[in-house]
Amino acid sequence: MARLSIYAVICAACFSCGWLVHGWKTDSEILAINKAVAATESSVSAKLEDHLKALKTQEDLNAEALQKLLKNPIYLHECFDTSGMLHVNASKRVTAKPANSVQ
Repeated sequence: MARLSIYAVICAACFSCGWLVHGWKTDSEILAINKAVAATESSVSAKLEDHLKALKTQEDLNAEALQKLLKNPIYLHECFDTSGMLHVNASKRVTAKPANSVQ
């Protein structure tokens, strides 16, 4: 009977140690995943900010070019010529892009 009690205690200790080690392994995997996610988020965030700055700059340049074209007296009462329509269309393309199209 004493041997059975000793085996039961040894089995319980082994089970407890295995459970503890499995918890440590799981925690380390979760930590590694969280670190990878944080690194990816920061790089994606930096790329997104750069892309948004470039889009804003392009939009400002298109608006500025369009304003210069519209200052010509012919465009006050007449239709746009080819270069004017190119600027208008470029301005529409910049402002019409959806937010999730960033790569």
